[in-house]
Amino acid sequence: MSAFRVGLGPDRDLVATHVPGHKKPYLGIQSGNTFLALAEFISDADMDALFEALQGVALIPFTPEEVSP
Repeated sequence: MSAFRVGLGPDRDLVATHVPGHKKPYLGIQSGNTFLALAEFISDADMDALFEALQGVALIPFTPEEVSP
């Protein structure tokens, strides 16, 4: 698999993909043209394993709220 995308809400996706200039795939959040890398996979097989684990899992979009300490 070369990449996968899971919608998190309007114009935001959880994305696993190869990033130009890097050999290993990355997991991140994409909003428009901005990609915020969260983690580097060890291999393509790990990216595939995450894809399989997410099959059938419902992700509920949410809006984070700032909280006071």
